[in-house]
Amino acid sequence: MAQMLQQAERSARLPVGTASEEFERFLGFGIHEPMDTDELVLAAQHLARATGATVYDALYIATAEALTYDVVTLDEELVRQMADHPVTMHLLSELDLS
Repeated sequence: MAQMLQQAERSARLPVGTASEEFERFLGFGIHEPMDTDELVLAAQHLARATGATVYDALYIATAEALTYDVVTLDEELVRQMADHPVTMHLLSELDLS
């Protein structure tokens, strides 16, 4: 749901800045599985909008932040997108795994 709304916002089917509001409305319907992930999804939507990342990728970043973990990825574009974000990112290809 969050990714669909974000795509609709990016393609101008929704006004800029309304994907998160629409997702909050969806949460209010009470039809989703009650989990403690709602705030993570909302944080991911905001992060996706700010950085150009997908909500899917931003959810990993938001989860890592909530758990105070570093992120290890093969995705160089994601590392570039998060350059100004205060999460520690590592490219797997640059880690010494020996």
